[in-house]
Amino acid sequence: AAKPILQSDQDLWVNNAALYAEYNQIVIISVGIIKQAVKDGPYSLIIKTISGKDEMSLLLELFAIFAKYPSYWICGHNGKGFDFPEL
Repeated sequence: AAKPILQSDQDLWVNNAALYAEYNQIVIISVGIIKQAVKDGPYSLIIKTISGKDEMSLLLELFAIFAKYPSYWICGHNGKGFDFPEL
């Protein structure tokens, strides 16, 4: 049987800390909004990127966008595994 590979605390931190929300800081959020100005009119894509070092400000701005567009769907590349738990 193979022996388990033991890692030092430092190696565990370097290799795994980024996977846990409590060790991360949100510094950038990008949002894409598909908008239709008039019924049966053309659609347009609005891209909004929020960045900065103040995580609370970023989240407040994101929630303000959600409030402005109350009928929305949230999606992401790895949303369920990373983005949504992180937010």
